[in-house]
Parts: sequence; C-alpha cells; structure tokens
Amino acid sequence: MLIDPGESTREDLERYVKRGGYLGLARAVRDGPSAVLAAVERAGLRGRGGSGLGEPVARKWREAAAVPGTTKFVIANGAESHPESRKDHLLMTRYPHRILEGLLIAGVAVRARQCFVYVKETYNDALASIKEAIAEGLAAGAWAGLEMEITVFEAPASPAAGEESAVIDAIEGFNPPRPRLRPPSVTSVGLYGRPTVVNNVETLAAAAAVMRTGEPAGTVLVTLTGDVRRPGVYEVPLGTPLRAIVEDWGGGAPGPLLCVLPGGSASGPLGPAELELPLDYDALWRAGTSLGPAVLSVVAGAGRKPGDPFQDAARLWTSGSCGQCRLCQEGTAELLDAAQRIVQGANSAREDMELWALRLRGKGNCLYATMVARSAARWLRVFGNELSG
Repeated sequence: MLIDPGESTREDLERYVKRGGYLGLARAVRDGPSAVLAAVERAGLRGRGGSGLGEPVARKWREAAAVPGTTKFVIANGAESHPESRKDHLLMTRYPHRILEGLLIAGVAVRARQCFVYVKETYNDALASIKEAIAEGLAAGAWAGLEMEITVFEAPASPAAGEESAVIDAIEGFNPPRPRLRPPSVTSVGLYGRPTVVNNVETLAAAAAVMRTGEPAGTVLVTLTGDVRRPGVYEVPLGTPLRAIVEDWGGGAPGPLLCVLPGGSASGPLGPAELELPLDYDALWRAGTSLGPAVLSVVAGAGRKPGDPFQDAARLWTSGSCGQCRLCQEGTAELLDAAQRIVQGANSAREDMELWALRLRGKGNCLYATMVARSAARWLRVFGNELSG
C-alpha cells in the first residue's frame, strides 16, 4: 500500500497515475468531507508519527472539520526527528505523489485552503523530489479546481522540530521551534491561531491508499536497524510478531540477541523472550514500551552487555530534549548520570533513576518526558542487576 520494494527511482506522476494515483483524491472530491472522514475511520487509520500512540486519524480530522467558518491548514510532517528513522525520507524521496495526494485528501476532509509539506532542511534530495512532484501535479492539473495551495517549508534539524505544535512554531518563524502548552489543541487553535491538522507523511500516504483501494490501513513502514543482517525500510503488516520482522525480513541477528527497541531510543527494550509481541500500538504500550516512529533497533552479538546500549539510550534521551521545559532538561541529564552510575555499580543510582522516572511522567509541553521515563523504567525492569558491570 505504501511502497514498491522493486522500484529504485522516484515515482513520477505518470507512473503513479498508472497505478491508480489520484483516484482517491477524485473520490474524496466527489463524495465530500463526511464520506472521507467515514472512510478513514472505517479503515482504522492511525497516526504514524514519533509518539507511537497511533492516534486515530479520523478523530483529529473531525476535530478540525467541526470548527465552522474559518481558514484551516493541513501540514504533512516530514521532519523525521528520530536519528535512526529512515522511512519518511524514503517516502518523500521516492514516492512524493503519495504524500501529496494524502495531503490534499486531508484538505478536502477539513475544508482547508492551504497545505504545507514540512521537510527537514538537510534532506536535499527529499526537498527536490517534493518540489518536482508539485510542479508535475500543477502542470498536469492533477488537483485543478480544489482551491488549495501547497507550500514547501524547510524544517530546522532540531530535536523537537517534528512535534506537531513545534511544526507550527517553525512555520510561524520561531527558531528554534518548541512544543506549545496544551490545551488548546492545534486542531482548534493551530497555525496563525486557526484550526490545523498536522500528520506524518506516512500517515498521509496511507490515507491516499485507503481512499484509492477501500482497504484497511493494515501496514506500517518499519526502519529495521542495528545488529541485523538485512537492515532497511520494510512495509510490514500490523500484528506481525516482532521476532518475524527481525528474522524473516531482517535475516536475523549475527549473534546472540540481547534486546530489541521497538520504537527507537525513547522506547523501552524487549528481551528475547518477549519478541512474540505483535507490531501493534496498543500491545506495545501495554508492555511498557512503544512503537514510536517504528524504528526496530536490534542489539545483539557475543559478549554484548546490556549496560552499553543502556548508556547509549540514556545519551539519546538527553540530546533529544529541546531544553524548553526545565524539568525535562534536568531530568534527562539526571537519568544519564544515574545510568552511568548504575553501570559502574553504584547501589543508590537505581533508586535515583526510579525517582526521576516518576517525576518526569506526565510533565512538559509534549510527550517526550513521559516516553523517556517509561523507557528508563523498562530498562530497569528487563535487565535489573545485569546493567551493572
């Protein structure tokens, strides 16, 4: 539904139309906003952004659509702030029309007048691909008559630039962009104070596929990375056991498996015995970890000790804090200090980490502090005293 593994070049407008591209948009225009919302809801489409919570897309779109008589905006979020994620870059570079079609469908659903494609400024090839696709669409009249303008915005490569309210901050000219305190939600008070929908680029590509095929939104793009024989970006059915992704898609680990981080560094680890868990937002959350941006980071190899990836994760917790919320900035630094002392064998450090994990939950203007706190608690639970030494 999302990518064609056999293709290695950019999918231009002609090729996309041959495979049914923009039929979903035509259906959305013909059937109207209510039908689009119903179709997306029926498909079970959930957000594919970095939080890993999988917020129902139809709910977000309905909130913006329900605000009467005002200018509205839709933003395709391609900031891809997670350092290990590659899926959004792949989509923007190879399959830009799939994103643009989903963006315009979202615009139809909420009656938006202006759309933005928000692309990390260092992604030069993705920026060129998106701009070329927009030029192709305009020249061919692929969305003629919609009265929607598409603008490309270069997103700063900062830790928080992909958080949805920070996206709005950046477009409004704030640098560095930072998450905003909520409520109100951006779907009611967003860009320039107007209702705004911010969706990850994969979410919008999936929306285009849903409208084109009428099929459920049953796959997710996974960045498989770390100690695995065949790393890469794979389109995987939701519900697939994580073990199958590592072994069948990735060819297995080149040594004894220590753990898998299913959502990258800000998610908690799963031990080898837990890999029958499915690729599923809710199942992973109940297990104390999260899908995040679907970065499956594999840690394996003879002689690998859990203390090393534990400290690596803690360093990323600290560097990922944007510094706006003092408790998050201080807390992630304290967690790194505690992690280093735990590995060195300090008995009190475990209690310090548990205390900071409790203090950080539910704090800050975004979910980052909570995600880091859950990850810290999960490391302690899975490995316990094995983290020392």
